[in-house]
Amino acid sequence: MVDARQRREQLLRLERALTSLIALLLQDSGNPWTAHFEDARERARAVLAAPVLGQDALTKLATSITALFDPKDAGFDAYWPAAIAADQLTRMRQAVYDAAFELRVVERY
Repeated sequence: MVDARQRREQLLRLERALTSLIALLLQDSGNPWTAHFEDARERARAVLAAPVLGQDALTKLATSITALFDPKDAGFDAYWPAAIAADQLTRMRQAVYDAAFELRVVERY
């Protein structure tokens, strides 16, 4: 079972991944995604500041972030700017998605 300390570490990992992704996105001044991920980072920081990390808040945050990647809605996975190296974007994109998805998973035995 994942305890509160582990959840906090997972959330910190997500916040760091979002910060790195935002820094990368700023290389493409005309991109439509920076504001979405800045908002997600602020929501992650708000959850981190809460006295208790509730699974509902973590799941809501994680779901809102992973939804940005939905290819059916011309999501973030369809964004390939010339100003950013594809391998860097792929790594950062995967780091954010994985960190968000990790917050959704609750182990049950």
